[in-house]
Amino acid sequence: MTIRPYTRDDIPAIANVHVKGWQSSYGGIVDQGYLDGLKVEDKVKSWTEIIDKDDTFGLVAENDQGEIIGFSSFGRLRTPPPGISPIRPLYASELYAIYILPKYWRQGIGTQLISASAQRLKDEKFPSFCLWVLEKNKRANAFYKNIGGQRCGKMMIEIGPDTVKEVCYGWRDINSVIKS
Repeated sequence: MTIRPYTRDDIPAIANVHVKGWQSSYGGIVDQGYLDGLKVEDKVKSWTEIIDKDDTFGLVAENDQGEIIGFSSFGRLRTPPPGISPIRPLYASELYAIYILPKYWRQGIGTQLISASAQRLKDEKFPSFCLWVLEKNKRANAFYKNIGGQRCGKMMIEIGPDTVKEVCYGWRDINSVIKS
């Protein structure tokens, strides 16, 4: 497996992983009709806008055949946990998204993507990071706890017709998730 920075050429594959990731991860958590209605073409448009932003970084994970099987997107803190001071935030950056195709789950790819993302954030002089995840996504919550994430906030968000709870996990020391 290879992890490398994403490029504009990767947008269709990223959009595909994103849609399949949502459909696999959020079934039973958010409205199934909403999940079934997700379209790769719509995500291509939104990922084109995301990749064109100067303040967003990202990585893709490729299998041995060069197929993109996962990705991460990250940058400066956009959504601070409630109660955190905007003047002296505990978390300087944020992992906006991380998805892996379901057939590649539990193979260490998520750990590698988070480690590589944290290294890139550290290279950009960010000392800490956080991320948001649906509270009912038990698999993801267990993963973030297992790699040292500390739950530090919650908020309600709308996804399709549903209002669901997201929880925030933070790492005050970005070095704690960087694997050599």
